[in-house]
Amino acid sequence: MFRVLTKALIRKGEEILLLKRKDGSFGSGLWDIPGGKLEFGELPIESLEREIFEETSLKVKVIRPISISSGINETKTKQYITIVFLCDYQGGILN
Repeated sequence: MFRVLTKALIRKGEEILLLKRKDGSFGSGLWDIPGGKLEFGELPIESLEREIFEETSLKVKVIRPISISSGINETKTKQYITIVFLCDYQGGILN
């Protein structure tokens, strides 16, 4: 199986947003940048904006892609392409 993930490095001035993964989730307790899976028919930027709002309630301005990487999960059943975008905070209150 092949998945595309979109993630955001969100900056507000000199700060960046990190989220701690929930207990019981993959990577539980680790810090990460927000993002998620590209859904069928979505453009990467649409996926990113949707995931950011779902996870944080924040609005962002997508500046540009800053990283593209690939990997395979531990059980070697899924391959991932991850696109990280630089984003600027535009509004909203973090939930």
